[in-house]
Amino acid sequence: MEISTTVSPIRVFTLVAIISLFIGIIFLMYNVLAQGARDARRKTDLHNIALALEASYDSKNSAYSSINLDFFAYHNLPGDPSVGSKNCSRRICKYCFKEQFGFCSLDDKDLTEHLPESKKTFKICVNLENGGYFCVQNQR
Repeated sequence: MEISTTVSPIRVFTLVAIISLFIGIIFLMYNVLAQGARDARRKTDLHNIALALEASYDSKNSAYSSINLDFFAYHNLPGDPSVGSKNCSRRICKYCFKEQFGFCSLDDKDLTEHLPESKKTFKICVNLENGGYFCVQNQR
């Protein structure tokens, strides 16, 4: 009685299909998790920028002055992890100043322009990759 040592092409095809399916699922899960991580960083960055702005509040003039860069690592404002790309709800990825809450557009002032002197209020927003936008505003 002989045992066959050949592998059927159907078995090879089935094995390749299953491995390809697992690789595809892992790739999709990685992308979703990475988007969520970048969105979480965006939200944290906006909170930190808002805290820096609150610390720069001048109660004598009742206004916010420019952002003190000493609050940030390397004395730079945090930047969007995907800056310049259009991965954020099919919109540009950037942090921006807004007059009203909403999506950031190319026309909105970028945070790198810093806050204008003697600004009484602020709203800063960012577009999120998982859809929508996130904004914070002054607390005073």
